[in-house]
Amino acid sequence: MYIYITFLITKNILNNINFRNKISEHSRRTKEIKIKLQKTKENVNSTEYIEEVAREKLDMYLPNESSLYRY
Repeated sequence: MYIYITFLITKNILNNINFRNKISEHSRRTKEIKIKLQKTKENVNSTEYIEEVAREKLDMYLPNESSLYRY
C-alpha cells in the first residue's frame, strides 16, 4: 500500500514539474512574440516596410525596378 502511495506522489510531482516547464516555455515564447509584434508595430508605417510587404506579399514592384527582383 505504501509503495503505491509513494508511486502516486512521485508521479504527481513529476507531472507538476513537467507542467511548470511547459508553462515556462510558453511564457518565454509569448514574450518573444510580443517583442516581435512590437517591432512590427513600430515599423508598419515606414516606407521600407511598406515596400517590403508590397514586393513579398503582393508581388508589386516600382516601375524602375528590374525583373531580377521579381524571381
